[in-house]
Amino acid sequence: MKHLISCDWGTSTFRLRVLDATTGEIIDEVKSDDGIGRVHQDWLQHKQSSQSRIQFYKSRLLKSLRKMHFGVDPDALIIISGMASSSIGFFEMPYRLLPFALKTEMPTWQLLEKDDNLPYPVYIISGFCTHADIMRGEETMLLGINSSTENEIYILPGTHSKHAFIKSGVLTDFKTYVTGELFSVMTQFSILSNSVKAGEDSKAFEAGLAESTSGNLLNQFFKVRTRQILDKTSGVNNYQFLSGLLIGTELNDLSDTSCKIALIGDGVLAQLYAHALDYLGINATVISATDSLINGHMRILSGIRSAT
Repeated sequence: MKHLISCDWGTSTFRLRVLDATTGEIIDEVKSDDGIGRVHQDWLQHKQSSQSRIQFYKSRLLKSLRKMHFGVDPDALIIISGMASSSIGFFEMPYRLLPFALKTEMPTWQLLEKDDNLPYPVYIISGFCTHADIMRGEETMLLGINSSTENEIYILPGTHSKHAFIKSGVLTDFKTYVTGELFSVMTQFSILSNSVKAGEDSKAFEAGLAESTSGNLLNQFFKVRTRQILDKTSGVNNYQFLSGLLIGTELNDLSDTSCKIALIGDGVLAQLYAHALDYLGINATVISATDSLINGHMRILSGIRSAT
């Protein structure tokens, strides 16, 4: 097998990559906003057709594969992490209960054999859970890190940010923060939407971070509106103030910890979190989310080969 087809299928995003099956090097990739949420809604509209749910999702995969400029090895296989194993994915798979030894254990997967609709076998990866929390997708990135013997906390920013707690290479716990989703709701659907406008303002972002260190969040939210009305603060300033307020509130959970802290992320969101961590005086290293995901899929590929 020359190639691994790596798929990260989130609720709102879709990333498909052809990798060298030996080195993990990216050969070709396709990215879109054709996330599981959208595909599930499309399937509901076509539910009365003869096409099954699994075959419908497979057809979407094949459509994306046909956009590749590089010829894929016919002996390749597909590994999918993210929301593909959820109630709105191909089918719902049970979560794997923590603890989980990242260096010696493998996550749960389910195989879909290749057929006329998709000429590659598909391995769908399930998520992790504790007795109080759930994740799908982030577990694969955590599988791709090089954990140490120290106590570590990994921050994975996103719509539902995660803080993962690792002790001597064992994932023992994690917490979910609805930071990204709440920011989206507040800026698009609340009364605050009239007071904000997307744009960059690092000083306003830092003002929001400073505000997050004291007070009550429910009261602080409304300051976005009063800043506009009483202080004539611009929409861009308020947008970044709210961003800093939410990210700061999330990260203040880490202010009293002595653990080694790392941020797994890419792009603008990772830059915002890195800025916030630095401003709040929290030392953290930054790790590429793309590299972590690919490393995780390569680890799973090794496990699949060993199992078969």
